[in-house]
Amino acid sequence: MLRLGAALAIAGVGALAGYVLYYFLRLIYTARDVPLVIKAAVPVALLGVLLVLAALVRERLRSRRKEHFEGVEP
Repeated sequence: MLRLGAALAIAGVGALAGYVLYYFLRLIYTARDVPLVIKAAVPVALLGVLLVLAALVRERLRSRRKEHFEGVEP
């Protein structure tokens, strides 16, 4: 039940974040008074954050397989 609740909470927050991000990007790219530098920097920053998150998740999953605790029963 705990995992299901956590998964649903993460899915809900992810959906809300995606919705807000979509409208934020739509606002930036449809407005005429937003400088080109901002229009270029926002996707670059988002891509950087996504790459860092992916690297952290990948590293955590790799280290998880190598963790062995002595004296702890599964």
